[in-house]
Amino acid sequence: MHGRREPTSGAEGRNNPGAAPRALGSGLWLRPETPADQSFLKALFFTTSLAAMGLPGEAGLTLLLEAQHQAREQSYQGAWPDARRWVIEAAGMPVGGLIEADADAALHVIDIALAPSVRRQGVGRAVIADLQRQAKARDLAVTAMVIVSNVASLALFRALGFTGQAQDGEAQVQLAWRP
Repeated sequence: MHGRREPTSGAEGRNNPGAAPRALGSGLWLRPETPADQSFLKALFFTTSLAAMGLPGEAGLTLLLEAQHQAREQSYQGAWPDARRWVIEAAGMPVGGLIEADADAALHVIDIALAPSVRRQGVGRAVIADLQRQAKARDLAVTAMVIVSNVASLALFRALGFTGQAQDGEAQVQLAWRP
């Protein structure tokens, strides 16, 4: 990730009509997701899902992951039809995805996923900090549901001022940040 490179543009973003790419600093960009990004986003889902399950990239898991990816997309579309979908780029290459939406006086992080090659390098921090700036300008909170076992994500959100506690037996914790 060397040098400054403008993000790739392309077709109108999915649920981001007229949205322009946003510079996050240090060569990172957030740009609207387009249909051309689907192969990358599916591969990203596979990679992050396998890592979460502690499994290697076995070919036999492809059908399972295909079904999970399709179910996740249908679930998100059903629950969040107006969500804004973004691709996170570093040095002109896609390295992650973000889905966010307005909900109950808050900007809600529906999903954020990063390729293993860019984790723990400040990419997630830059994206969440950008969302905090966007929310502050609109006098909104930022909320997110994080899987309790995702220690790295919980630490990131907490380091950025998010609060919230998991209830006993819950698989996810609702986190919130207020300006």
